[in-house]
Amino acid sequence: MANKEELRALIRAQILSGRLPRSFQHDVYSGKGDGHPCACCGKPIARTRVQYDVEMSRAEDDTDLALSMHFHCYRAWQDETLRLQREAHLQPDA
Repeated sequence: MANKEELRALIRAQILSGRLPRSFQHDVYSGKGDGHPCACCGKPIARTRVQYDVEMSRAEDDTDLALSMHFHCYRAWQDETLRLQREAHLQPDA
């Protein structure tokens, strides 16, 4: 497992590249891990861990998106999404 700062940097890069969405508008379901890879860190989510399943619609092409994440990765994704939104808000208009 990457340390907290490495995980945040990985997630931030994925948000900026479009691999992870920047949206807070989604449904979240939790349960036992099913072995699928985490959308944030890429590591399998073990059956002994809590898995967050994030579901949302993509406005740009009206498709559904489903992502599985470890709990701590979900929190880091939320934190980085908020951080990017704050940074964008603080940028002067061009």
